[in-house]
Amino acid sequence: MQPATRILIGLGLTLIAAGLIWQFAARILLLGRLPGDVVIERGPVRVYFPIVTCLIISVVLSIAFWLWRLWRSIAFRARGVKLCHREQLGLARSPHSA
Repeated sequence: MQPATRILIGLGLTLIAAGLIWQFAARILLLGRLPGDVVIERGPVRVYFPIVTCLIISVVLSIAFWLWRLWRSIAFRARGVKLCHREQLGLARSPHSA
């Protein structure tokens, strides 16, 4: 199987899994209805501001990506592959970075 085919199949399965998880997690985890999520109802208009839900999703995704980068760097080191750093690539730090 070609790499592009594998990528498309993987993306499709990931989207299906995310959709199923979203459907069931919304009922179980009460996403969008947490304390701190703002709901404004005026007549027939209802506006949601899911502030706490967005914060929780952000923290979970940040931890997941951090763990993925950690796993990836450990896997590369185990295979003896050196990871490139900005200095090795000749990329100078921007004057705006601290």
